[in-house]
Amino acid sequence: MRVFIDACCLFAAFRSPHGGSAMVLELGRLGRLSVVASVRVIQESCKNIKKKIGQEAVTRFHRVIRAGLIEIIPTPEAPAIAKWETLTHAKDCHVLAGA
Repeated sequence: MRVFIDACCLFAAFRSPHGGSAMVLELGRLGRLSVVASVRVIQESCKNIKKKIGQEAVTRFHRVIRAGLIEIIPTPEAPAIAKWETLTHAKDCHVLAGA
C-alpha cells in the first residue's frame, strides 16, 4: 500500500519517535508500506524540524531521506494544486495534489 504523508506527519515522527507517525515510517522501513512525499513536503518538514526540534532531529531526518525510506515525487504543478482550492486551505492544496 502506498501512503502519501505530509509535513505534519514527518514532523510528528521526528518529534516523537514512538508515536503513530513514526510507526508509519517504521512500516515503510519494514516494507509493509510504501511511503511517499513530494519535494515541497520534504522541504517544509526539514525547515520545521530544524526550527522546532533541532539539528539532531534534522540529521536523523536526512538519514531517512538518504536511506530511501520515502519515495520523493516532484511537487505538483500549479494547475493540479488549484483543483483543490475549494476543498481545503490554499496552503494545503499541494498535499492533496501530491497524493
